[in-house]
Amino acid sequence: MTTTIEERGKGPVRFGPLALHVQALRQWAGPSGVSQEELSKLAGVSARVIRKYESMTRLPETLECLLLIALALRVPVERLIDPRTRERLANEVESRRESRDPRKDS
Repeated sequence: MTTTIEERGKGPVRFGPLALHVQALRQWAGPSGVSQEELSKLAGVSARVIRKYESMTRLPETLECLLLIALALRVPVERLIDPRTRERLANEVESRRESRDPRKDS
């Protein structure tokens, strides 16, 4: 599947399918979704990174490398990540989420 868009004055431009499904997942996160800005704050990355990842038709080079290694080893990518690292990062995100939760102010 390819996506066609009109670029100002340049006619249609074809792109392949998106490599990451950040936007779709972001829109379904929570009752009304999560904005790019909110996701960037929760993840601790810039909104520019979120916008870039939402429009990529290829995987970021470092992620592609990890995926290639996982495929070569016939394991899910998550198996390459030390569980302690995943837990530490999950705790960081949860901490940011809790500090931004408007329900805590009630």
